[in-house]
Amino acid sequence: ETGQLIHLYTRRGRALELCAKLDGAVENYRDMLDLAEKLDSKELELAALAAMATLYAMPSSVYNMEKVESLSDRALKLAQTLEDRAAEAKILWNMSNVYRFGSKAEKALAMAERALSIARDLDLQEQTAYSLNDLSHLYNHRGNYVEAKAVLREATNLWRERNDLSMLADSLSTAAYVHIYTGDYDQAVAFSEEAWAISNSIHNTWGLAYSLRSIGQVYWVRGLSAKAIRTMKECIDYAEESGFVVGQIFARSLLGAVMANLGDISTGQQIAEEAVQIASGKVQMLQPASLQDLAQIQLIGGNLKAAEETTKAMRATDSPLIVTQPDMPSIVECEIPFAREEYNDAIRQTEERLVELHKWGLNSYLPEAYLLLGRAQKAAGQPEEAIQSLEEGYEWSQRMGARWFEWQITSALASLTAGDVSTKWREKAQAAVEFVIENIENEALEESFRKQPGVRELLDIQSSTAGMAS
Repeated sequence: ETGQLIHLYTRRGRALELCAKLDGAVENYRDMLDLAEKLDSKELELAALAAMATLYAMPSSVYNMEKVESLSDRALKLAQTLEDRAAEAKILWNMSNVYRFGSKAEKALAMAERALSIARDLDLQEQTAYSLNDLSHLYNHRGNYVEAKAVLREATNLWRERNDLSMLADSLSTAAYVHIYTGDYDQAVAFSEEAWAISNSIHNTWGLAYSLRSIGQVYWVRGLSAKAIRTMKECIDYAEESGFVVGQIFARSLLGAVMANLGDISTGQQIAEEAVQIASGKVQMLQPASLQDLAQIQLIGGNLKAAEETTKAMRATDSPLIVTQPDMPSIVECEIPFAREEYNDAIRQTEERLVELHKWGLNSYLPEAYLLLGRAQKAAGQPEEAIQSLEEGYEWSQRMGARWFEWQITSALASLTAGDVSTKWREKAQAAVEFVIENIENEALEESFRKQPGVRELLDIQSSTAGMAS
């Protein structure tokens, strides 16, 4: 029977997908389509087209926008001919994903909301959950974090009710990185750990990679460098095994930034360049993110000209990115006038950036932005304003446990104050930097980190103070 054939082919295809045997899944759906033509079964043909389009629409090693558009157009016409609204909802959902990864956000949002509307009308719980899950990405890219969290809560509840563990883990991993953006780090870690445990229990390497995709950022910002590096390397391994391209890009970009910040700039830049290359070839939507991290590494290495060229390339892409809106500089772009010693421009751009960050609730970037603003104000001869900015950055770093920014902010405050106040800030900076050092767990990286001027100064003062006390 047609219904049984559809069930068997689609279940086998989904099992192959979850086992990361994507070429096998493609072959399965092609066999399904061939059989549909032999049997002259429009229903079987429609199911095969929709399943194949779904696979090609995901950010994997078989991602192919042209095939998705071709298959979806053909399937949509067939669904409308057969008056199969359930299939229509699935096809619209597929098309929303391909437009999302193809940097056509408005089209993607329109398709996703149409798919969700049909799924709700027909009480299709599985399709509703899929649509909600992927709609969260679109809200996230628009900075609508409240809406993103709301649809993820609903999707997660539906997956739990259906006991669909692979998709439950997927929604939890998505929720983790949304909460990272808003600075809710404890909740992000909880979501990530649950997603990892579920994915591990069902041996889903894609899910394991996705659960680790962004959480390394939390460990890094909290001063847990060794844990962050292990997490990102594991993510890359799982992502390569499963064909999860997004994980390969994000984890490499972040790993490169961590290595560079700890002093191994050449290794960090090499890893970041690999991320740019993968994004350029497979997921253009992520080009700006990878280029932004590369530009920051180039600035750390003192290569201002290269960083300027990289940010120009970042702006030349037509991809939407939360941290790179068309009418506003990203944080790394604010650092460029600072590196040129154009401090008033750095202040103006960073203040504009902060307005937007607060408007969206994009709290994870606030400690870094206030640190840059304070440094620029200090350099511009505005010590009182600098203290105010740095104190605001310190408050945000405390809320998130962001020790990486805490040691830099408190060190800057110590240099701007005097007497007991300066001593208080310096002691906080020394405690924070010692915490960072203790959690590097790599002799070479620890040595390169200790040699950085700001770190060396803090440790030298601490040593001389201890010597005087003895």
